[in-house]
Amino acid sequence: MVAAYCVLLWGASGAAHVPKQGVLAAAHDDAQVGASNFHRKLTPQEKRSVSEDKLAKCPLTAPLVLLKTGEAGSSAVMQALKEVLAPCPIYAEILNTETKVKCTASLVRQHEERFKTALSQNAIISHSPQSSAGGCLATVDPEGPKRLTKVLQGSGATIVAWTRTNTLRSLAGHPGQGARLAKKGKETVKRFTGQEFYNATKVVEHTMRKACAMLEVKKAMQLSTGKKHWDQHLTYEQFGHSPMATMAKLMSWVQLKSAFNATGLIDAYQGDLRTPHVEDAKATRQGMKGYFDNDKEVLGNLSAVCLDWMYYGGAYTNIERPKNMCLSAPSSTKAGFGGFDCTVKQGKTKPASFLTAAELSAAAVSDNPWWPSDIDAELYGSSRHSQS
Repeated sequence: MVAAYCVLLWGASGAAHVPKQGVLAAAHDDAQVGASNFHRKLTPQEKRSVSEDKLAKCPLTAPLVLLKTGEAGSSAVMQALKEVLAPCPIYAEILNTETKVKCTASLVRQHEERFKTALSQNAIISHSPQSSAGGCLATVDPEGPKRLTKVLQGSGATIVAWTRTNTLRSLAGHPGQGARLAKKGKETVKRFTGQEFYNATKVVEHTMRKACAMLEVKKAMQLSTGKKHWDQHLTYEQFGHSPMATMAKLMSWVQLKSAFNATGLIDAYQGDLRTPHVEDAKATRQGMKGYFDNDKEVLGNLSAVCLDWMYYGGAYTNIERPKNMCLSAPSSTKAGFGGFDCTVKQGKTKPASFLTAAELSAAAVSDNPWWPSDIDAELYGSSRHSQS
């Protein structure tokens, strides 16, 4: 099991040391503008919520935007950034809502204004471009992808993709979920209906759908920033394995005022940077055996689309080397997944996409990994399930 704290000693040479402030005081609370009630226009008080004094003390010279997927540990990352980059304003899930979004002209203006206001404050922003949590600047609306890229392009923001490599674990691998999914008849996760998690086909379809969401986030980042920044992609597994090293990498990309040093900022909080508390005690070499009534069928279907490595890999311990999906392989067709479409959700209207039609083809999806290009070198050594 990964230790609760991962501490990395940093060299002090040339580092501008920042005194540790601990948990931020209440004075910083008004700089954290939540996503609730975003259907209304920003009030004058909200626009003034971040004072000139706080903006002057914020280490950033440009905003930081995390384009993220769900269940990828981004909340832990945002909390860490809130500490390391205090007192910069922070907008976690900037357009999130639990209600369905109907993007009228008025609501579109409100969403764009909220996003632009946060960008103008050099804020720390997290946004879900591939789900309803992204409001009118996401794939739930036909024009959502275009709106998001238009808002971000030319903003000068540091844009980072934040995803998760093991998408099977993201569905069934954090505390409490495993127990509820283990046996038929137990309580299921509310966002799923019927017996979806006890149906081996549905398990794999959800897993592939999550992988498609990772591709959407990756492409959204690429469309929103210059090609030289396309390496700005981090994962839940990287952060869980080493919070300090991952934060150091993230901070190497942000744009800081000359008085601040990335190493010094991180060093001041090294004892507070923790792994996300979503590792599952069942992440053993037995993999996910016992999570489903029909383990063998689930594993067989995962193998058919080349995702069996997820079954054996833990969340960020016992992790297995990732492999691409193989949707166009004969095994996928034989298992009934030959017609899988990344953009189609059963019973729902086909959503928009950041990906082109060609990029959504089975062959293209199979060739496109949803993890950073250097993740193998950082996390995965030789593995009994490694890609040949």
